[in-house]
Amino acid sequence: MRKAKRIILIALMLACLPCGTASAFFGATATIVDDETGEPIEGAIVLAQWVKYKATLFEGGIPYAAKAKETVSGKEGKIYISGYWTWNPFACERHLTVYKPGYALWNSEKDIIPVKNPPPKGFNRFKKVVRLVKFEKAAEAWKKIAYRESDKQYPRLLNYRFLGDCFESGLDTNVITMDQIVYQYEMPFVRQEKAQRRRVYEKSKNN
Repeated sequence: MRKAKRIILIALMLACLPCGTASAFFGATATIVDDETGEPIEGAIVLAQWVKYKATLFEGGIPYAAKAKETVSGKEGKIYISGYWTWNPFACERHLTVYKPGYALWNSEKDIIPVKNPPPKGFNRFKKVVRLVKFEKAAEAWKKIAYRESDKQYPRLLNYRFLGDCFESGLDTNVITMDQIVYQYEMPFVRQEKAQRRRVYEKSKNN
């Protein structure tokens, strides 16, 4: 009984530490690596969002971003976001969104294509490793599980739309850089796919 009380007391003390102190105690928030090689990825942009729910007449409520922080991974692929792993009584959930040009977007809680039994991502406070998949490899995997033909044929559009799914309502995208970085890199590819889709549509109309 005394041991249980001691554990609870230590947990409460850690939760009450200033954000920077807690981060230093627990080390890096996460390490970003290449899924295939396991090598650390430098320069990945990471967005953390803390989620709360607005009360509604319906069960569950409406999620919205109560707080958000951004950072970029260093040479060793490590990121530091103060307070991410500490208990927060004012937010119900939290999740990370990670992006690096050349890789598929990654989110700790959401999947780009909803499936019935998604494979576990293996990311939590004990396993703080984010494995980014090269875009071409990810696109091949999406073709096998996507329900819609358009998602199979236009993976860049799918990847870009997923960014919107990762942003919680109420998030001010004007004050974060992830939206701008993804737009700058992905938009030329997205325009190519949109032009291809128009050509396919025009061809089907003429036939």
